[in-house]
Amino acid sequence: MEYRIVRPNGEVRFIHARGDLYRDTTGHPLSMTGTVLDITERKWAETALRDHEQLLCTVIETATDAIFMKDEQGRYVLINSAGAKVLGRLSEQIIGKRDDELFPPDFAAEVMAQDRAVLSGGSSLQSEALLTAGGGLRTFLSMRTPHRDKDGNMVGLVGVSRDITDWKRTEEERNLLAYAIDHAMEGVALLNAEGLYTYMNPAHAQIYGYEPGELLGRSWKELYEPEYAATFERVEFPTLIARGWWRGAQVGRKKHGDRAEVEVSITLLPTAPGRVETFLCTCRDITERKHVEEALRESEQRFALAVEGSNDILWDAHRLPGEPWYAPQTPIWWSPRVREWLGLEEAESFETLEQWAARLHPDDKNRVFGQLAAHVEQRIPYDAEYRLCNNRGDYLWIRGRGQAKWDEQGEIRRMSGSCQDITERKQAEEALRRSERQLRTVLDALPVGVWLTDQLGNPLLANPAAKEIWSNIKQIGMQVPNNQSRWWESIGSVSEPHRWVLSQVLTTGVPSLNETFGLEGVDGTKKLIRNSTVPIQDEAGNILGAVVLNEDVTMLRQAQAALQLTQFSIDHAIEGFLWIGPDARIFHVNDAACRMLEYTCEELTTMSVHDIASNLPSEVWPTHWEELKQKKSVTFESKYRSKTGRVLDAEVTVNYLQYEGKEYSCAIMRDIEPPKWADAALHASEERYRALYDETPTMYFTLAMDGTVRSVNRFGATQLGY
Repeated sequence: MEYRIVRPNGEVRFIHARGDLYRDTTGHPLSMTGTVLDITERKWAETALRDHEQLLCTVIETATDAIFMKDEQGRYVLINSAGAKVLGRLSEQIIGKRDDELFPPDFAAEVMAQDRAVLSGGSSLQSEALLTAGGGLRTFLSMRTPHRDKDGNMVGLVGVSRDITDWKRTEEERNLLAYAIDHAMEGVALLNAEGLYTYMNPAHAQIYGYEPGELLGRSWKELYEPEYAATFERVEFPTLIARGWWRGAQVGRKKHGDRAEVEVSITLLPTAPGRVETFLCTCRDITERKHVEEALRESEQRFALAVEGSNDILWDAHRLPGEPWYAPQTPIWWSPRVREWLGLEEAESFETLEQWAARLHPDDKNRVFGQLAAHVEQRIPYDAEYRLCNNRGDYLWIRGRGQAKWDEQGEIRRMSGSCQDITERKQAEEALRRSERQLRTVLDALPVGVWLTDQLGNPLLANPAAKEIWSNIKQIGMQVPNNQSRWWESIGSVSEPHRWVLSQVLTTGVPSLNETFGLEGVDGTKKLIRNSTVPIQDEAGNILGAVVLNEDVTMLRQAQAALQLTQFSIDHAIEGFLWIGPDARIFHVNDAACRMLEYTCEELTTMSVHDIASNLPSEVWPTHWEELKQKKSVTFESKYRSKTGRVLDAEVTVNYLQYEGKEYSCAIMRDIEPPKWADAALHASEERYRALYDETPTMYFTLAMDGTVRSVNRFGATQLGY
């Protein structure tokens, strides 16, 4: 049998007892022997296991990501509600089925091929897939991992799929914004609170005659005379802080001492109410040179935050006579610091169990009272963590500990203890967990390989992209400085960074940035890898390891070469090219279009078709766009207005394009004014000939080969009586 005992110190233990009864010849009991086994740890383990299994089921079922498990035949053995929702079915309608019973054939074949790769290769696989879900086409990032039994045998796979549609759209917009800023003609810069440049686009640096990297980490004051910098800080800076922005014309100092007249706009970028950490600065060169059009500058001003430490508070509760310990009016005495914690008003009462319980977080109340009951009734030590609401509506994390006092009859009479504010610790723990999850998520999602090594170059961490880049490499090649040739070294099949990637950095502590390596795999394929290695050092400068970044730039280099050739061809064409969006906005043009319309590229890319084409006003455009989408290509003649007011006759061929889910049109414009002048001249010549032919006093006529009169002038017709 199993039962519980209470030790003298109040500790409860679980016991398993077993015994045998001995009888005499008449059957009367004589004695009993047996064994007693302390099974407390086993009981705790069983309870913990049940709690863990329940927690795991709860986590899986409440996860927003789709979580599933399949057997070796590809049949679903588990799928959570989020996964079933993606498929538009109930979980029980999915369990036991294969992907080819749930998805369209092409998609099912792709998914099943990926499953087979995981089951046959025995390693995890990450993939992206497009799937119609929730009434639209969504992008899902899936991670599949082999599932093994306790003996290590493969029994299936476990997968997690996350909808990353919105993330990809946001990332695309962010990259487009960063590209636009880097290629802006106006200077753009960011400065921190100390007035040091943290970012600068090329246009900004060019205004002052620098390369962008030369000014990063340096103060804005280096670009101005000391007297002006001091005056600005004293006079203009307070205005900037008060209004949140400042604009004016200033005289700067270029790298080699020349004057730089610039129009500067500065805006505060607050990161929290009443707190500014960053300045955004835009600059425009207003000197005669005017070769830089835009610039950005930003600065931050640092505010120091003071953190007050707080001491523990003490409390003492007395049970009311004739009332249970949990009676609402049970009086509690608190040390004075509790009023500071909770922000209590001077006359506000905080003296009863009810007033304390009212401030408990709803999610914590049952658990905390359960722990109190366990201490009072079972004498289990009371050590609880809970949240308590202050008068500002904020919750403080509290660690409460206490000890009850019982009378001779075992009835509680009093309980005293302490409370410790652990809010900062809880926030730090949550931030650490969140940071670790975010870091792991970012590393796993990065298309760039990331390695973390120790001081000997042994890998400690690698993301999937890094392992993919270095999988089954047998040769490595490095370009010789000032030479286009490479040397190649056979290194055997490896799956880790080569010594050349690490040895120099780990030895000297000097970062190696953007080195290019050639890698050849065991199957003969070659990759071109851009590699950067940065040492990890402690405060004393000792090298602890290195961070290695690998980027496969093979296709990028090929694409860059093809793009450069295409762009060169378009830029040197005699026809004008205009790329236009569905809203009629012009977003790119070639040089020929600029010459024909007498606008700059920057001017045209802020305009719409309606601004230059008189026959395509805004009310006609939707019909034109629908016609273009149906026909895919149309050719027509149109009149265009140039910047100077000249009307240009042009033949236009417009092609409808779709790229990465977006619609565009490419218009090729040919100037046909010279042929139209020639037509007009020919027409005038024919009119003069006709007048001469009809009005001459001589009869003219033409005959066909069979004698038929083909034409006759007016004088001839009169003479012949017609």
